[in-house]
Amino acid sequence: MQKTFRYLPSTVNTGTSNSKFSFGADLNQEPVFLDGKILDSVSFARAMLVLSKIVKLNSEVKIDRSRYQKWVNGQYVKELLEKVGKINLEKIFNLRNREQNLLKNLAEVNESLKSPYRKLDEINSKILPKRRLFWNWLYTHNRDAWIILDPIVSVQPDATFFEAFSKDESTYAVVKLPHELVEHENDFQIGTTNIDFSENLEKEFARTRSYRGMEISVGSKSVGIATSDSFVVERKIELPDTWVRGLVEVQGASAISSIDFKISSETLARVVLKLESINEKNGPRFLKFVLEPGKNISIVMEPWGKVIEDSRFIYSGKTPHEIKIWGRRRLMVLKDLLPWVDEISVSLLDSGMPSFWRIEINKVQLELGLSGWSNLDWAGKARFSSFASGATAKKETVLQAAEILKKRLTLTADELALEMNIKKSESLAALKGLSLIGKSMYDKQINAFRWRELFPEFNYDLDDKNREEKVGIELFEKKKVSKTKEFVDKGNFYFFGNLPEENIEPKLGKDIDGRIVYAECNCSFFRYNKLKFGPCRHIVALSLMVG
Repeated sequence: MQKTFRYLPSTVNTGTSNSKFSFGADLNQEPVFLDGKILDSVSFARAMLVLSKIVKLNSEVKIDRSRYQKWVNGQYVKELLEKVGKINLEKIFNLRNREQNLLKNLAEVNESLKSPYRKLDEINSKILPKRRLFWNWLYTHNRDAWIILDPIVSVQPDATFFEAFSKDESTYAVVKLPHELVEHENDFQIGTTNIDFSENLEKEFARTRSYRGMEISVGSKSVGIATSDSFVVERKIELPDTWVRGLVEVQGASAISSIDFKISSETLARVVLKLESINEKNGPRFLKFVLEPGKNISIVMEPWGKVIEDSRFIYSGKTPHEIKIWGRRRLMVLKDLLPWVDEISVSLLDSGMPSFWRIEINKVQLELGLSGWSNLDWAGKARFSSFASGATAKKETVLQAAEILKKRLTLTADELALEMNIKKSESLAALKGLSLIGKSMYDKQINAFRWRELFPEFNYDLDDKNREEKVGIELFEKKKVSKTKEFVDKGNFYFFGNLPEENIEPKLGKDIDGRIVYAECNCSFFRYNKLKFGPCRHIVALSLMVG
């Protein structure tokens, strides 16, 4: 999508007693305005410096498949030795060699089954390198144009949000500046825009001190008419839709019921210190969280087997969990904030799935959303938005919901359903539909949707559903799935489905707010991927049917 950005350039005016940060806003968006003095300038500056680091972050690594396969084979041999004891392994391997023809036939069958997915991977393998080349070229030749692709500022009634993706799009970050920390010199104007986040701003944030006040200005009151060439910077760039899709997937993942707990800043500092001191040469590389009810939270760092136990926090959940996360080195961007905070709030979904990390420093919040692993970006294969697809919502309903949300600014699915006199499932689909086209954002902390308009126009082409979601919608529309069982357990609603033609039985659990707490299916896609790439087509169909 080609989009024209017209900016009032970002500027910094520094005096002996204060610094004023003026963020140039996109003049093509509706007027947005915020002007005031930040009461805790140091905390805000620290959070924004981390946001700047995340924008530059590129964690892409080349995976050595041969080492991984060698490790996997070693694990197989180890398990085999434990089971067979004194049996002659040479005879076993000779027997295996005589069965090569059978294995070859089996491999051919497996290849035929994987063919559709391989074609999709081939397409992605051609697209992704070109996309990376584009980012690298833009970063080298026009850094200002590269950096404005990501930073978004959204002035809301209670706070102002600064959002960004990392260069490799594997890490999402948002800084929340509550308005209670801002002495407003003038009335602020609610809205969302792209900002010109220059390198000078970053340098000035690093120079912020407690004895020097900070003033912030986003946009301009005269934004509608301030078009002087001496003040306006205009660029035409090819805006990738991936970051819009990434924002949608972040919201989709945050809407899934998570395992929430806290760890001390000391514990995360010990993890970061270990990662900085040793560069592991062999796998596996992950953090394993051991969560046992009534016991201290423990983190196992592999491949060293080092166990770090949090001495302050005890896991208060009722069910034990062992959850592994990859791409842990991205957590090192939080290093500079750890001395200034006591605790970190962590939300985990499951092994290999996204995780969320929230730090609050004197009421200024910074939240990271890490994709399942470093080389899987938020706009990649994962489709967590499929759980509550907006594709089933009628455009008329979505447009009506947009008018209401724009007026109210924040809405829950229940509130919209009541106002429009529709079912909650329909209102949730409408709100999700708005997210898919860049008109709303889900805020997990208040369990509601906020009006966040990324583009002034309505562009339904942004909804690029993946294959599993598309087929799931088709199964739902053709009424291929039927509900076989429904029950309530501990306040959650569980649904069992059946697709008799395929002998498939999807299962789904939702809490009272409609968030996914459980999903399972006996199909091959789910057995192989679990929920790492989003739900399978059968879970999508069942989710749409039960609303």
